[in-house]
Amino acid sequence: MKRTFSVGLLAIGVILSGCQNTTIKSTTSVGTAQSSQTSSSIPVRTGNANSSSAASVARKKKYPTIIDVPSLLGKDFDQVAVKLGRVLEDDSMSSHGEKWFGRQGVEVGISYDYGTNKVTEVFLSMNDDNMPITDIEKLMDNGNLKSDAAGYSVDARKSMNTEGYTGIRVAPR
Repeated sequence: MKRTFSVGLLAIGVILSGCQNTTIKSTTSVGTAQSSQTSSSIPVRTGNANSSSAASVARKKKYPTIIDVPSLLGKDFDQVAVKLGRVLEDDSMSSHGEKWFGRQGVEVGISYDYGTNKVTEVFLSMNDDNMPITDIEKLMDNGNLKSDAAGYSVDARKSMNTEGYTGIRVAPR
């Protein structure tokens, strides 16, 4: 009885503090066809400025940052290309450019607008095409990403054929 009462008080405290659970949006894609579905792949606790310190503790990074993805968004593609090094693959189309780079086991696809030469989207993945990504937290940390950041959106892309994810799409808001 005492334990139930304590859990009840904790739940009320979290509700009163204004905290809520948010999740990364998960999108399933095959080729160019895409369908969106919500997934609870990475719940993140967020809170307002008045919330208690215990309820609004941020998740600590477990893995090193390999590519600072937020710093690439909105930049000139030429600046980003110098920073990332040799192009591994060029998937550019008539409407926009898309080039792939790699660093320490992480692949990063950079999409940019031909007219402005500005980076419009980043796709972060692991470099093993045969293995689905099951640890999205690792990929988030490797890209220095936060699911609740104000400046960009993060969409985990769910694999159609296997359990797990193909990577993370990051775009400015």
